Formats: sequence, structure tokens, C-alpha cells
Amino acid sequence: MSAITFTKEQIAIGARLTVKQFLVSNGLNPSVIMIRINGQIISRDQYDSYIITASADVKGYPFVGGG
Repeated sequence: MSAITFTKEQIAIGARLTVKQFLVSNGLNPSVIMIRINGQIISRDQYDSYIITASADVKGYPFVGGG
């Protein structure tokens, strides 16, 4: 089992986990959170295919809309 850092907290992850799988498994709604991995913003259309690697630095930010 590998570990990543998610917003300053160490979390164990399985061998191959997409961004969407990670968010859903941690009770987060993928449609309302922006993800940055190792400093790179991951577009929402990549959530189903982007694999989180071991020891990645993952940051989550709630989407805030307005007008």
C-alpha cells in the first residue's frame, strides 16, 4: 500500500487509484472540488483517467461559484 499527502494529511491509497475514485472513496463530491497534484491543476475531465501516484502531494479546493 502506498501513501499520498492530501491537504497536509497522510492517506494510504491502493496501487492504482484515479482522482475520481480517491474523491468518492473519501466521501467527496468530484463535481464541487478542484484538485491540484504536485502543483499541477487536474482538469475535471481528467478525474476518471488521471492516476494518483505514490507519495503525490494532492490538494483539494472547494469550487466557489459566483457572479
